[in-house]
Amino acid sequence: MLENYFKTNTSNQIKSILKETVFSIWSEKELYSFWTKNLISKNDEIDYLIELLDADIYSNEALIALGNKLLKTIKNKPNKYQNLFNVYFKIGNCFYHENEPKTAHKYYKKAALFLKYIDVHHHFLFYFNLAKTKKSIGLVTEIEEQKLIYFFLSKENWEKKLYKNDMKDYFQFSA
Repeated sequence: MLENYFKTNTSNQIKSILKETVFSIWSEKELYSFWTKNLISKNDEIDYLIELLDADIYSNEALIALGNKLLKTIKNKPNKYQNLFNVYFKIGNCFYHENEPKTAHKYYKKAALFLKYIDVHHHFLFYFNLAKTKKSIGLVTEIEEQKLIYFFLSKENWEKKLYKNDMKDYFQFSA
């Protein structure tokens, strides 16, 4: 039941009923804690759990709780620095989707510390999200925009086609 409580496709009415009955003795924070512990104990694959942070299956709040729990557990796992980048980056994305760009920016800055351990393919997405976030909170984005263009131009043609409209929207011009 707890898993369904955090799914995005569970209606607010059902969530309210569960919160008032079955889960009434626990705070929201405790529910997140139980859910993340259970999810991590059932899944040995850290990569699977990190990928969940991108999924639209669960609410952003639940994914943020999962990400913060993963930050505590991945320090003893292989590929520590790549995993730290991915978790910080994906938590930042969750906060951005929750309309909290300042908090997202803090997580992106933490992710930047581990950027050199990541495949260059991911650099474009990182700079794209970082530039969007900085722009939304009124910070200067010149350096990120230069890197964004550089990594966009280094993409394969089929990848450029995928991101072309995003780039147009970001720079507010049409081809």
